[in-house]
Amino acid sequence: MKSLEKKLPFRGQRAIIIALIIALLTLLVKQNLLGQELQHESKKEIGLKELLQLGEQNYPSIAAAQLNSEYAKLSEEATRLNYLPKINLEEQASHATANGLTGSYLTGFSYSTSGSVNAARSGIAYDGSISNLALDWSLITFGKIKAANQLAHEKTMKSEVDFQNELFTHKIKIIETYLNLIGAIKKEQVANEFYLRTITLRQSAISLVTNGIKPGVDSSIANANYSIAKRNLIEIKKHKRLFINQLELLIGGKNSISTIDTNKYGSSLPEINLTDSINFSNNPGLLNAVSNSKLSWAQAKIVEKSYLPTVHFVGVASERGSGIGAGPLQTVYPNFGDGFTPNTFNYLVGLSLNWNLLFFPQFNKEVKAARSLGKSFDMKMEESLVETSTSIRNAKIEIKAAMDQALEAPIGMKAAEDAFNQTKARYDNGLATVVDLSQSNYLLNEAALDAVTSKINVWKAVLIEAAVAGNINLFLNL
Repeated sequence: MKSLEKKLPFRGQRAIIIALIIALLTLLVKQNLLGQELQHESKKEIGLKELLQLGEQNYPSIAAAQLNSEYAKLSEEATRLNYLPKINLEEQASHATANGLTGSYLTGFSYSTSGSVNAARSGIAYDGSISNLALDWSLITFGKIKAANQLAHEKTMKSEVDFQNELFTHKIKIIETYLNLIGAIKKEQVANEFYLRTITLRQSAISLVTNGIKPGVDSSIANANYSIAKRNLIEIKKHKRLFINQLELLIGGKNSISTIDTNKYGSSLPEINLTDSINFSNNPGLLNAVSNSKLSWAQAKIVEKSYLPTVHFVGVASERGSGIGAGPLQTVYPNFGDGFTPNTFNYLVGLSLNWNLLFFPQFNKEVKAARSLGKSFDMKMEESLVETSTSIRNAKIEIKAAMDQALEAPIGMKAAEDAFNQTKARYDNGLATVVDLSQSNYLLNEAALDAVTSKINVWKAVLIEAAVAGNINLFLNL
């Protein structure tokens, strides 16, 4: 090393050191920039539309409502196939005795035996077979199939309304929680500023008391104010964490939220025209009431059609085989399986009508009951319509009041700032007490919190209007 120092002049050594320092600084800067980029990627802000998309994709109740809707659609498709005829195929092979007996009986668990009456019972069993192809087609139903199809359709529409209402209500919950979280973030900033001001005032009071300029009670009051500000900050941070947890739950619990976009809803007010009329036909409660009414009347139509008969077109083709031959000698075929070969064929074609004539008294009562139920759902629909119309008017009142308060809040904020600065200057010059200073500090904190709350309340009022109207775009498009 000494030999190197001897060989290199002073200027050369200095150039090498400077080059090494520049290279080291360059490396540190690159690492710092890379770290900032990685931190930025890990703390990517998530916006409201992305939250809504995650909630729609991941929340279990949304998936359940969608599956119920799909079930109703498939059930309707199955019901609409009831017009097709029923064709049944029967194949039977048997090994049984054939002892006939004169007499009549109701078929229960017995089986039918054909043949002449034997003088004595025989335990000999014979082979036999039968093949039947039967067709039954409800040819004339007097509107019963059409009524069943309409009921299935109304059930599908009801399931779809339930799904859309579930999705819409969930989106409203996400937006409401999102606004609450933005409010908590903004309030945390206000509480932190209040806390820092309290620290500064505490240090100033302690210094003045130590120097004998202010009485000792000033430091005690300053310490109490400091403790209050710190507890206030802790409480607001708790609420912020709770809102984050609630929002993570509403988007399915599969994604963690680090930072959210607060630029639009936390820093500006919406442009609103309160004179615009609102179409509330998509109100969730109103849609539910309408679908319940339609479903009830479709069920009543089913009851009304239940008394009418059904005309069936029937057709049967039948083949039989027997191990006993025809004729008076009744030849017995001894080989196993001889009776499985068909040796006779018959067919039947005709119309059949079934009508329970004595069902009318019960039917009359059931129709009256079904119509009464339908009328009750109509009344509920009227009630929902009136409630929705009133809620729209109330929402406009809420929006106007919230907007007026939000526009007034900056004025109060500016006055509170001026009052605090003036009181702080007077306190430092011995012209105000620590109580005056504490009061102005609290006043400034309350004014700042009111400014945050009033701004968020405007967006919440708009959200209420969108929820009542059943149109989330009234909120998202502002």
